[in-house]
Amino acid sequence: MKKENGVTLFTVILTVVVALLIASTSIIVGNNLILEAKEQKQAENYEIVLEAVRREITKIEAGGVISPAVNTYIGVQNPVIAQDAEENDVYAGSDWYLLEPSHLLQLGVDNIENNYLVNYKLGILIDINATKDIVSEIEKY
Repeated sequence: MKKENGVTLFTVILTVVVALLIASTSIIVGNNLILEAKEQKQAENYEIVLEAVRREITKIEAGGVISPAVNTYIGVQNPVIAQDAEENDVYAGSDWYLLEPSHLLQLGVDNIENNYLVNYKLGILIDINATKDIVSEIEKY
């Protein structure tokens, strides 16, 4: 009897299938870890900005500013947040302010690239990047 010492086609296919399974599992797990890290970073950034906004509210209240005519709030007042079906601008409202990275620097927060909407009177902060429907989020308040 003659003994064969080669690799069969079945062995090659099985090896490739196992390698593909391991690779796809690694990719899925890696992507989930990346998404979780991004969500955690976004939550941490939200807390940092919220604390800075609370400090600003405390500073304004301590300064005795009670007249809405005196604009001492940081941010762009009544920003455009969407467009309606006729492509008209939809505004957030006069109590809402858009905080861009340059405004966050004024609040003492750096290295955060997200934009936030804040209502200083109600103490509400909304992360625009995390919210899908910003109009309905604002209408809650």
